[in-house]
Parts: sequence; structure tokens; C-alpha cells
Amino acid sequence: MTYYQTQQTEQALRALPTSQFLPSLAALEAFRILDEVRVALDRDPAAARVGVDRLESFLKVTIETLGPAVVRGGLTPSQRRKVEAHIEEQLGTPIPVKTLADLVFLSFGHFSRAFKETFGNSPHAHIIRRRIARAQEMMLASREPLGQIALACGFADQAHMTTLFRRVVGRTPNDWRRANSMPY
Repeated sequence: MTYYQTQQTEQALRALPTSQFLPSLAALEAFRILDEVRVALDRDPAAARVGVDRLESFLKVTIETLGPAVVRGGLTPSQRRKVEAHIEEQLGTPIPVKTLADLVFLSFGHFSRAFKETFGNSPHAHIIRRRIARAQEMMLASREPLGQIALACGFADQAHMTTLFRRVVGRTPNDWRRANSMPY
């Protein structure tokens, strides 16, 4: 990173809220020290070692000052894996959100908030998207009728799948299949 690029980056960082600015400024300083180490590596290994030690102590102080990066409010990694596995296994059947909440021992409301924090969608919207993705996989891999694919993916019927598919993908399943299938 050149001096000019560093100055531009620093100006952009100063426009950030404090919660984002401090970690970003710390990262910028770490990159500066790393650049010095890279330059010194070829010319002066002893100076490079000093730079590495400086970077190490800088990172220790920064981590102590800023604290560990903690994501609050979402599902734990093990809860996430358990929920994802259950959804994938049961995709062809009804999946009540209450069942998912019970699976990870959370209340319905807490689970719903944690799920949205983790996946970015509500549990219902996530399940619909997974069903549509599975339907797309099946449409590409087989010539099964859309009605059977809809039932295998957990939709009530072909019309239900078509309505949700169009809402998410922007095309009907039949149009999407024609546009994306390889000719047999």
C-alpha cells in the first residue's frame, strides 16, 4: 500500500462510526507494520524480526483494548449445524418453527430472533429458500413432473411451489427449467 493509498484509506476510515473505525484503524496499522516487514525481509532479516515482534505486540495490545470480536444474539455454531441438518433432512415434510426451537432448547421467540441474526432470514423464509433450491437441483437432475418435485420438496402442490418460486426466483419453475436444463 503506497503512502497516498494509506492516506485515502485513513480518511475513509475516519468517516466510519467509532465502533467500526477503531478496529479498521488497528487493521490499517497492522498492514503498515506488515509492509515494513516485507520490505525489510529482503534487505535486513534482523530488522524484519524486529518488525514481526512489533506487529505481535501491537496485535496483543489491540486485542486487549478492543476486546474479542463477539457476535451476540445468533445461534451457536453447534445449534446452527443441528438446525441446518434437521432442515435438510426434513425438507420434504412440514417443518414447524417450534420443532426447530425445541431441537436447540430455545423458546419460540428467542429462537426466531437468533435464527434471523444467524441466517439473515426468518426460519420460514429460509425453509422456503431451501425448498426452492432443492427443487432447482431436482429440475436440473431429472425430468420428473413439477408436481412431483413440488411434493418431494415439501410444497403443498405445484401451484404453491410456482407461487413461491416466482416470488423468490422471478420466473415460473417451468420457465426456469427450460432456460437452465441441458437438452436430453
